[in-house]
Amino acid sequence: MGAGMMEEDHRRWQEALHRRRVLEPLLSLRVIPRTRLTEAADQLGLSPRQVRSLLARFRADPHTSALLRRPGGRPVGRLCLDEVREGLIAEVIETYHATGQKPRKTASYRELCHRCRQRELRPPHYETFISRLHTYDPLRLIKAREGAQRAHNQCGPVCEHFEAQRPLELVQIDHTRVDLIAIDRLHREPLGRPWLTLALDVCSRVVLGFYLAFEAPSVTSVALCLAQACLDKSGWLKERNLEIDWPGAGMPDALHLDNAREFHSHALIRGCEEQGILINYRPVATPHYGGHIERLIGTVMGEVHLLPGTTFANVSAKGQYDSAQQATLTLPELERWLALEIARYHDTLHRSLGTTPRAAWRAGVAQQGVPRAVADPGRFMLDFLPFAHRRLRRDGLHLHGLRYWDDTFGLWLGRLTAPCPVRFDPRDLTTVWVSLPDGSTLATHYADLRWPRITLWELRAAQRVLRAQGLAAADPDAVFRVVESQRALLHEARAATRQARRFAAEQAEIRRTVGGVAPTGGSQRPTAPTAVDDDRPAPLFEVEVW
Repeated sequence: MGAGMMEEDHRRWQEALHRRRVLEPLLSLRVIPRTRLTEAADQLGLSPRQVRSLLARFRADPHTSALLRRPGGRPVGRLCLDEVREGLIAEVIETYHATGQKPRKTASYRELCHRCRQRELRPPHYETFISRLHTYDPLRLIKAREGAQRAHNQCGPVCEHFEAQRPLELVQIDHTRVDLIAIDRLHREPLGRPWLTLALDVCSRVVLGFYLAFEAPSVTSVALCLAQACLDKSGWLKERNLEIDWPGAGMPDALHLDNAREFHSHALIRGCEEQGILINYRPVATPHYGGHIERLIGTVMGEVHLLPGTTFANVSAKGQYDSAQQATLTLPELERWLALEIARYHDTLHRSLGTTPRAAWRAGVAQQGVPRAVADPGRFMLDFLPFAHRRLRRDGLHLHGLRYWDDTFGLWLGRLTAPCPVRFDPRDLTTVWVSLPDGSTLATHYADLRWPRITLWELRAAQRVLRAQGLAAADPDAVFRVVESQRALLHEARAATRQARRFAAEQAEIRRTVGGVAPTGGSQRPTAPTAVDDDRPAPLFEVEVW
């Protein structure tokens, strides 16, 4: 995807965000006064009729992408100016406008006109110059004009102690390595320490959701934890035969996160923007800014230390205790224990609140009203998956060296010339989701339905093997042959080594949590997890990379 096209996509998305900020206050009004409508039209640079049309579109689809400017006219990314004048605009912005003198936009435009006339060129229009200026990095511009401190104050993380006055006003998410060794279900042998991702409502201290897995934290684990935090948990509890009341569901106003790589992923940022969720990052090396979630993690780990197989907080506390020998809990059993422990915590007096988290949640909901519900549960999870831009070719879509095809692609060939976002689940590359220009999402499968389900890690590992052998890593059939041979070797060794047992247990857990797809309306959306054969041989990975 070219730089110009990426800049245009960014500009259109920022315009949609601005439209949402202007139009959102009008949604609650049954009758919109003419003055409010005119004011909104002036802010958006539209006519009142166009504002009404946008409002109707936003009511029907309460997502930021519904407010994107519809494509029309000249193709997106095509510039009308020649390279010389485009270069002059960039030169003026870089050497004249982005300086400590802080010239006004009109002064910078006069300088552009002067440089054009020196070269006997016709100056571009003022609005053309302003549109190029809007694509310039605002953080870089503020830093150059007003200094690094001002840029940090305006665009950097909010460095203050966070408190919330109502449920879901602020949600903190963080990860930790569980101080316990889990065992596999087949051989009851130790596998290692899993990772735990937790989501906490700051106002009520209710644990909104968690995700437990052996793989290191990634954008996928954040998405799964956030999905459990925002969606109704009755189905999840029923699948695990848990008869407990778990309060907390709805759309958070803002997330409070540290600076881990997965929290800065483009997929998470774009998903939050799509759903209207703000992100606040705490300053680097300041764990006290995340004190609420840190204290919760300490509380949970304190209870974990009472379980068989615990590793305690450090080596000195562990002493002569043999954690691997004493381990008795599998990952699903530890997951059920965590859910029960969270239910007990919700009914325990919280000293900072002066009441229990459950009572605090109910009081907050009674006073402030029911939190904003997720408009489309199926789309919610989809919005947080990683994505890449790909062009639709005559033979389908190509992603990670695999080809995907759907019969409806024939309707878009010749009409869809720009790259479109393609979302994928790194745990299962069988299906990808293509965002089409008409606003629909199409679930697309392998072009060859005989190909087995694999993870992104398996795919890249097989491609590395082929490159090492001097073979073409882009040949999908060769890749799948390598994957199947690796799985067969692992199946033979799964009872012999701890690493093999762990790989098999991790793969079984992924198959247990990954669901299929089902059409709903104009989109294809993920469904609830389905039952699978846990004995199917397949390797997993220690870290997923994408």
